[in-house]
Amino acid sequence: MDLGGLVTHVCSKLSQTDPASTSICAGFAQKWYQGLFDRYPWRDSITTLPANVSANVSSVALPTGISRVISIRYGGNHFIDPVDDNFLVQADPTIFDRTGIPQYYREYTASDGTKQIQLYPTPSVDGLLLVVGKKTLLPLVNNSDVPIIRNIDNTLLAYMEGEMLERQRQRGGAKLKFDEAALLYQEAENLEKQQTNVPRRTKNLTVSGDSLAEMVDAVCARISDYSPTMQILVRDFMRRNYRHIYDSYLWPESLAIVRVDSDGSQVILPWYICSVIAVRANPSEWPIGVAAPSSYFQITPQIFEQNTGPAVAYTMLTPVAVEKLSPVRELLSITSSDPSDNTLVMVRGESAGDIVSESVQLNGTSPVYTTHTYDTPLTIAKGITAGSVLVVGASTNLTLTKLMPGERERKRMRLWIQPNSATPHQCLLLGKRTIQPLVQDEDTPLIRNCANVLIQLSSADAWAYGPNKDAAAAATCKAAAAEALQTLLDLTMKQNTVDLRVIPDVEPYYSPDAFYSGFLKGAI
Repeated sequence: MDLGGLVTHVCSKLSQTDPASTSICAGFAQKWYQGLFDRYPWRDSITTLPANVSANVSSVALPTGISRVISIRYGGNHFIDPVDDNFLVQADPTIFDRTGIPQYYREYTASDGTKQIQLYPTPSVDGLLLVVGKKTLLPLVNNSDVPIIRNIDNTLLAYMEGEMLERQRQRGGAKLKFDEAALLYQEAENLEKQQTNVPRRTKNLTVSGDSLAEMVDAVCARISDYSPTMQILVRDFMRRNYRHIYDSYLWPESLAIVRVDSDGSQVILPWYICSVIAVRANPSEWPIGVAAPSSYFQITPQIFEQNTGPAVAYTMLTPVAVEKLSPVRELLSITSSDPSDNTLVMVRGESAGDIVSESVQLNGTSPVYTTHTYDTPLTIAKGITAGSVLVVGASTNLTLTKLMPGERERKRMRLWIQPNSATPHQCLLLGKRTIQPLVQDEDTPLIRNCANVLIQLSSADAWAYGPNKDAAAAATCKAAAAEALQTLLDLTMKQNTVDLRVIPDVEPYYSPDAFYSGFLKGAI
């Protein structure tokens, strides 16, 4: 109903159709329309608008059409938290003087009356804000103007009629109308919350559904909650439970045999190997075992300088962030394949016997350089990016590592084989694969037939930590998960061809006559 219709309905009902009454009634309509608009976050009152941010400029005007900020995204994937200056002075006092990727914001009114958004720290590059906010309310001025909020016409009419009755000093009738308006408002709010945009209640499930999305649906069906918030929580339960199961056993699917180049002493393993099971240092030699460096010092300390003879053991060294070590100490060049990437990349490593670290901000496809030189980069970590991030030695131009858009870092195990070899060679290694977490809805676990375990474990977590807590249901699901895990272990260990065979190594047999004969001849 438009403004003219609202005013005509009330004035006609109260027989107050003179121009003064209709004008006053229109004012009451605008007053209560503003009040209802501000009272609740109606879906019709929320909008999303962009705002451009300039480098080294700490504030930006609130986009036209938004009166208040609800949430802000900076760049492509950075959520910015609302804070006040008092919090920052206590928690991060240097943020007022820094530049970088904005992490916080506050709203304020400038001296000229404009609404502004203050960003902390000050953006170091041009960027884009995506602002979700409350719309600026357009007043009801003309008779053809219509309220943008649906289903509040009856509430508006009741408030307008109550105001007009109070104008006539009919306070008893006015009170009844205001009480009626309060009930009508509650009905409108309930309609907004309970009868529209209702989360899904059910979905067809498949017993063989092992993808992340299907397993999440199976958990949501068990707890009768398909809300988006619950689905996010269940996804987190599912991912962490999968990691727990993967790390608990040496599953056959997790094994990998790889050939790795060695420079004669150090071996940097592929990033997808998380633990070492067996190592053959040279194709012509037997497997070697792991040894602690302290054992070398006690038994054969000269082995560290020795560079001849067969390999006898290997030692675990600190993992590194690169696939190969540069032959010289140098700066690192970091580049993204996407021009919009401006996230931070954290670098830590060894440099001339010292540990140094820093954060470098990407500049799209233009290379950026570290301020420190590195001989052993230990950590190169980033956030989620739009493109792949390439790290290259600045002077040698060697490609050191490449991180995919969804990756945060890659850690590579490093072995030190003793004694050193004078020539580079290849090692043969048996290891356990690094877990590939369940990221997309289509992802499936590497471990076969583990869906039942994951679903029951995640259901237990949902009952224990979700909004609808039920300790008894959580205990039941946990017991079912333990039973499903035992079934999976039986399937893996007892129903596959994994029986071990012991093949003795037979030494040559010497008869006593042959021994003494050889001894007398000087052969022994």
